[in-house]
Amino acid sequence: MIEGKNIFNESFDRTKKENPKFVAIIVAVSIVVLLIIPALYFWFFRQEVPRDVISTTNLFTIPESHRPERDNNTGDFIIHFNNNRQRFAYRSSTWDERWFVVLNGKEQKEYDSVGLLTFGPNNNFAYAAKQNGKWFVVLNGKEQEKGYESVNQLTFSPDGRNFAHNAKEDGKWFVILNETEGKKYESTSILTFGSNNDFAYAAKEGDGWFAVLNGEEKEKYDSVNLLTFGPNNNFAYAAKIGNDWLVVLNGEEHERYESVSYLAFNENGEEFGYIARLPRRKFVVLNGEEKERYDGLDYLSFGPDNKLSYLSRVGYSQTVIVGNKKIEEPGKVYSPVVIGEKLYYNSVRGREIWIVIESF
Repeated sequence: MIEGKNIFNESFDRTKKENPKFVAIIVAVSIVVLLIIPALYFWFFRQEVPRDVISTTNLFTIPESHRPERDNNTGDFIIHFNNNRQRFAYRSSTWDERWFVVLNGKEQKEYDSVGLLTFGPNNNFAYAAKQNGKWFVVLNGKEQEKGYESVNQLTFSPDGRNFAHNAKEDGKWFVILNETEGKKYESTSILTFGSNNDFAYAAKEGDGWFAVLNGEEKEKYDSVNLLTFGPNNNFAYAAKIGNDWLVVLNGEEHERYESVSYLAFNENGEEFGYIARLPRRKFVVLNGEEKERYDGLDYLSFGPDNKLSYLSRVGYSQTVIVGNKKIEEPGKVYSPVVIGEKLYYNSVRGREIWIVIESF
């Protein structure tokens, strides 16, 4: 058997002996290249993307001392924004496992734990906090007096005048609407208001779930989710039958899919869409018609001018799609929406929180 030789190593050893200066130059150049490439990469992704960008504003840079919670699947920071995208909040913990909310960059009071955060119209903001074994709501900076075993589903009405949340006491669940406790069920969830202050939620009793619309219990299914109001008294939700999910629109059942998500009406209630999934692909269903299929879809909404916007994914590339326009964004995109001829969204690039406005 002939013993193999590493010709490259022999040549490099000979070069070290015959020309040490040359070797030193090679090593120096390699170090410079290894330093410059990451720097260029970092510099590029911090810059404004050369598109039809009207403005980008850095709202805040998350300090290293903060430890915002992250999405378990993607690792992205979980940041919450209000509707005009100027206010933001996130949960963070101290090194000794105390929790606090950061609202517009300002640290709030520390608690044993912090739950759901939510913005409402007219600068309303609420979150759930736990102290001494009880959960309670902090509404616009004021701690509500009564504590419960659990509190979640914090929800504002569209005009910001009404506020509701779930609560659990003595093992049974109920909805608290404007501090008034409602009927007790085995479980309650998915609280939502309509534009006329209609109010609905999902409840479980016995062998199934059902929607409760303005106090009226609807048909029972294996599960109920995504309760959504639209203009002109439209009301829709997702329902599960066996392994299938379908949309119930104004009491009428639609097609069955593996899953449905992001139910949305346009401004006048004449357009209705949602995201559906069949094996390995997702697509938008608009007014009952299935659209183009993608590897992934996320966040569907109608802007005030009735333009449909959503995020699509082919492979690992994220794209904002508004009408027929596709926009690549280097950071994590949050809540894109079209208003007039402009596209608004938030982006988190590294530890920087941005608001981006583009021409449409």
